[in-house]
Amino acid sequence: MGAEIRDVNIPHIKYAQTANQVIMMSEAYSFHEANLKSRRQDYGDMVRNRFLLGGLLTASDYNQAVRMRRVIKDEMADALREADVLVTPTYASTAPKIDGYAGSTTLTQPSFTGPFNVSGLPAVSVPCGLSDDGLPMGLQIVGKPFDEAVVLRVAHSYEQTARFIERRPPI
Repeated sequence: MGAEIRDVNIPHIKYAQTANQVIMMSEAYSFHEANLKSRRQDYGDMVRNRFLLGGLLTASDYNQAVRMRRVIKDEMADALREADVLVTPTYASTAPKIDGYAGSTTLTQPSFTGPFNVSGLPAVSVPCGLSDDGLPMGLQIVGKPFDEAVVLRVAHSYEQTARFIERRPPI
């Protein structure tokens, strides 16, 4: 029996990345607050700045993000009632080159991992090819709650069939 591929609708997914960032940064700041105040230099610039942004968010921001997380989780549960897995790109573009990389771009560029971080669903990214300029691209496989075994089986099957893991970008 072959796999059926079809589109699913998750109406509020456009808010998932923002909800994910607000929740992650707020919780990170809360957890690291004492160390950020007493040992700021122990954090790398990117991580420290991201955590400090969490200190600027309000309780209202956090509560709204948590409410949106519930809506998104419910919509994803609906989508997964009729599907074994969801398949998306891992990221909206290719991997960035290390020289000139700014960590803040993960705050501003669309990400397909955020919705599944905020929903708590199991997900894995596997290589799915190289762009025209030789940079790696990823395919994300997402499963039902606590269904990591299916996610990993699908990922393994895809990797064995596609063989993209054997291709290396030019150095």
